[in-house]
Amino acid sequence: MTIAHDPGPILDLFARAAAAWAAGDATAYGELFTEDAEYITWFGQRIRGAREIAETHRALFAKIPMGGQDGPAPEPSIRFLRPGVAVSVTVAESPVREPGQPGATSVVTHVAVEQDGAWRIASFQNTRETPIPGWDGSPGPRP
Repeated sequence: MTIAHDPGPILDLFARAAAAWAAGDATAYGELFTEDAEYITWFGQRIRGAREIAETHRALFAKIPMGGQDGPAPEPSIRFLRPGVAVSVTVAESPVREPGQPGATSVVTHVAVEQDGAWRIASFQNTRETPIPGWDGSPGPRP
């Protein structure tokens, strides 16, 4: 079965998320999530629901200046699981940086759903890339 899909609205959703993040606009950022969204930060913090996502980001934006990304955003891979449901994975440099420190690379996974004619983020997982101690990344047994 082939699922007809158009990545345009999902790319637009991600562009609006990036703009809200860069502007430090927690309200606009939270509005892009479903009411029952799950949001996992790279520290493993679990945030539930659009309202809590907005409030948590309001506190974050007050402490850490966000600013825009250097250069164009990386293109996410988008796979439609069924009409109205898509998963995307993006590998990107994080815009959150400690003063004087380089950013960190993250793998970000989104599940986007279409609700009432609009795409929203139902699940977000941000995982910081870190090497596995004692493993060079080659195929085969890991330590």
